[in-house]
Amino acid sequence: MVSDEPHDVRAAAISNSPDIIIVDALAEGTPIEQRVAALRRNPALALVPIVVTGVPVAEPEMIVRLFEAGADDCVPDPLAPELLGARVRRLLARRQPPPSDAIGRLAGGVAHNFNNLLTVILMSSEMLLAELPEGSREWRRARQTHDAALRAAELTGQLLAYSGRQMLRPVNVDLNATIRDMTAVLQGVVGERVRIQVSPEDGLPPVRVDLSQIQRAILDLATHARDAMPDGGTLIVETRRVVLTEAYIAQHITVQPGVYVMLAMSDTGSGIDADMQMHLFEPFYSKGKGAGAGFGLSAVHGIVRQSGGHIWVYSEPGHGTTFKIYLPEASSRDRASAPPRRVQSLPRGRASVLLVEDEPGLRDVARQVLEKCGYTVVTASSGEEALERCRVRRLEPDLLITDVVMPGMSGSQLVAYLRATRDNLRVLYMSGFTEDAVVHHGVASGEYFLSKPFTPADLAHKVREVLGVTGDLF
Repeated sequence: MVSDEPHDVRAAAISNSPDIIIVDALAEGTPIEQRVAALRRNPALALVPIVVTGVPVAEPEMIVRLFEAGADDCVPDPLAPELLGARVRRLLARRQPPPSDAIGRLAGGVAHNFNNLLTVILMSSEMLLAELPEGSREWRRARQTHDAALRAAELTGQLLAYSGRQMLRPVNVDLNATIRDMTAVLQGVVGERVRIQVSPEDGLPPVRVDLSQIQRAILDLATHARDAMPDGGTLIVETRRVVLTEAYIAQHITVQPGVYVMLAMSDTGSGIDADMQMHLFEPFYSKGKGAGAGFGLSAVHGIVRQSGGHIWVYSEPGHGTTFKIYLPEASSRDRASAPPRRVQSLPRGRASVLLVEDEPGLRDVARQVLEKCGYTVVTASSGEEALERCRVRRLEPDLLITDVVMPGMSGSQLVAYLRATRDNLRVLYMSGFTEDAVVHHGVASGEYFLSKPFTPADLAHKVREVLGVTGDLF
C-alpha cells in the first residue's frame, strides 16, 4: 500500500481482498493506531488479520493501544523476516472459514430430496428381502440394492455434516469413556506401525453431542494421522478441561468464553504447511494430493461446529500435526441418556393412521409397511388434501404422520388445524431436511420425529413409540 492515510489504506485493502494486512508502524503520517482502527471498522475487513511491523519494543503502551485498536499481532523493530514470516503463517492458518450459507442451503436441499429417494429404496429393498427366498438370485440383488442405498445414506450424512446441517441426536457423553471404548478400533485404523498413546484427564465434565457423529470425527482424524505417518509413528490422544477466557477469544473471534472439553489428536508425521492448512477443511481436499475422494475433514469441521464446538489445526512441516477440538461442557439441565437401541422386528398394532407425504414413492411404500403392520391407513399428498379427506370422510385418525416441509401447507400448520378440534391427536413428523429447517417450520421441541432416510423397522417402532398405550397390540 502506497498511502499512509486511513481512507486510502482502507480503499486499497478492500479493492485487493487481502488474506492478511501488514502495516508499518514507522511510516510517517497518520498515527498507526488510527490506521489500524480505520481498517478494523470496515465490515469488509473485519475478519482479515492485521499485523503491525516496526513496533518499538521500548514502547509497551503502543503495543497495548494497537491491540485495542484491532491489531492481531505486532512484530518488533528491527524487523526479522523469519519472525514476520512465521507469524503471518500462523495467522493465515487460523483462517478456516466454515462453508458459506449458500453452499449449506444447497447441501441441505440436495440431501432432503436424496433422502426421500433413499427411503423408498431402503424400504422397498428391505420388504423384498423379507419376502424372497434367502440366498436366491433375486434375494442377492435386493441385498446389493439395499447395501448400496445404505452407503448412499452415509454419503448424504457426510454432505449434511459438511454443511453443518446434520440431524443430530445429542446425549451426554463422557469423552474419556468414548475414547477408551474406541482404542481397539483406532488401532485397527492406524495399523500396527503406529503406536497410540492416550492421555486422559480425570474428572472430565460430560459434553452433549451426537455420540455416533463424534466417534466418526475421531475416526476421520485418526485416518488423517495414519496417512501422515506412512512409515509409522505415534498418535497421541489427549483430553483436558479448559476454560477459554476473554484473552483467548480475542484471538479466536468465533469462540464464546466458557468451560470446554478439549480433545487433542497429535501425530508425529510429516506436518502441513500454511497453504495446505487453509484448505484442509474443504470438501474433496486431501492432504498432499489437492483433491481427495470425499468430504474428509470438512465433515469433521461440520460435526464439531454443529455441536457448538470449534476445531483448530496446529502444524509445521516436519514436526507433525495437532488437531484440537473444543466442545462446550454439557449444561447441568441436560440429562444423560443413551442412544436408541434399534430392534429389527416389526411390531404390529391396530390404529387408524393419516399419512401425509408429497413424495409419491415414499408415500406408497410407507403405506405398505404400515398396512403390513396391521394399521388402517389413509394417505394424502398435501396438507390441504389431508384436511379435505378428514372433512369428507369424517376421519378422526389415532395418529397423523406428516412430512414437515411440503408445497403449500406445512406439516406444523396441518397439525395446528387438526389439533384445534382433536387436541389428543398423536403426531409423528418426518423429514429429510435439517434440524434448523425443521425448527424453522414450526416443529416444537419434544415432538416425535423420524429422520429420513429410514427403514421399515424404524417406521414401525417409532409408530409404536408414538402410539404408546393408545394402539392395540396383536
